[in-house]
Amino acid sequence: MKIAIPTQNHQVWQHFGRSPEFTVYTVEDKKVIRKEILPANGAGHTDLVLLLKRNFVNVLICGGLGSCAVECAQANHIEVFSGTSGMADEILHQYLNGTLDAKTDATCDHHDHDHHDHDCHCH
Repeated sequence: MKIAIPTQNHQVWQHFGRSPEFTVYTVEDKKVIRKEILPANGAGHTDLVLLLKRNFVNVLICGGLGSCAVECAQANHIEVFSGTSGMADEILHQYLNGTLDAKTDATCDHHDHDHHDHDCHCH
């Protein structure tokens, strides 16, 4: 299984659509066997979800993201957990131990953000 967390300086990045990079963990039997940094190389919900899909990510754990991003991820068979903050390694540890306090729906309502890159067309 591959788990991606948008990060900057090892911290969970709070605005999914503008993620600078992802820390991607390859996990087997609840143990991390590989950890890598995946540059985002752009912005926008759809582009980022498709980047994760191309890299075979199964789970996205993030801070804030809107309903469009959640729908796009789910359409691409990526399970979403949102509303997290803190150090990415600790968040992953909580997820693996079943103690992660997160949501599976949108945590960004689009009212307080400038979304020029907003695109709800996901393939």
